[in-house]
This record gives sequence, C-alpha cells and structure tokens, in this order.
Amino acid sequence: MSAHSLTHALGVGVGDATASPTAALLLSVVQESLGRLATILFAHKLGNSLVAECKRYRLLADIFNDAAFILDCLSPMFPKPVRVAFLSVSSVFRAICGVAAGSSKTSLSAHFAKWGNLGELNAVGHNSKELPDGQDRYSKPIARAVFPLLANLMDRRTLARRQ
Repeated sequence: MSAHSLTHALGVGVGDATASPTAALLLSVVQESLGRLATILFAHKLGNSLVAECKRYRLLADIFNDAAFILDCLSPMFPKPVRVAFLSVSSVFRAICGVAAGSSKTSLSAHFAKWGNLGELNAVGHNSKELPDGQDRYSKPIARAVFPLLANLMDRRTLARRQ
C-alpha cells in the first residue's frame, strides 16, 4: 500500500491522466540503482568499523530507517522533481540501514555464540520472527488478496472526491 500511494503521489499511478508506466519503471530503476550503489560504498568505506562499533551502527540503522520513512511521508508535499529526489534519498537511507543493521546483528550474534554455534543461533533467531503454529502460512496469502482490494477502494474514494 505504501508503494501504491507513493506512485500515485508521483503521478505515475491510477487516476492521473499523465501517468506513464515508463515513469514508474524509471523511478524504480533509479531507486534500486542508488540503493545498491549506497550499499557497496557504505560497506566499503565503513566495513572495518562495523564490527567494533556494532551498537553505534545499530542506532545509526534505526535513524536512517526513520529518516527514510519521514522522506517518504513528506514527498507528496513537493513538486515531482523534488519528490523523485526525496524518494531516491530514502532508498539510499534504507540501503545504508540494511548494511548497518545486518552487520551489527551478525556481530552481536557472533558475540553470543559460545560453542561455535553461530549458524544455529542465527537460524533460531530467524525462525522466531515467524508467527506460531504456521499462522504465517495463512496470513500472507490473505494479505496478498486483501491489500489490492483496499488499494482499489482507496482509488475509487479518491476519484469520487475529485469529481
């Protein structure tokens, strides 16, 4: 739903007469390319200090993630070129967040692995995020079916208000 509202705010979604699938594709390519480049540069520049200062980088990851959400929320208030810049910077912030959070988690997991069981520790930590009793098996397909319906309903209400 977030991606739907962002593309709608950029004028590349449903309801805009000037909407273009090419513009949406180009926006996605720019965001992904900048995010990947930021990931590589951040890891190259600060890779050695990520392990030693994992707590600081975990906090930095949260700050970058929050900043990315704030930029996404503020972007509809500005003209289209500024929106594209805001969304591109937010994808860079999310990429930096991913590198900083992932490396700090690995560093902390290595600290708590006492008997060389880092793989087991990471596997248990990863599976603890799932819903109990296989509930995610049912909730994910339901969410995939319900969210497009909600997005369609939101579009209809938006169009009705404009008319």
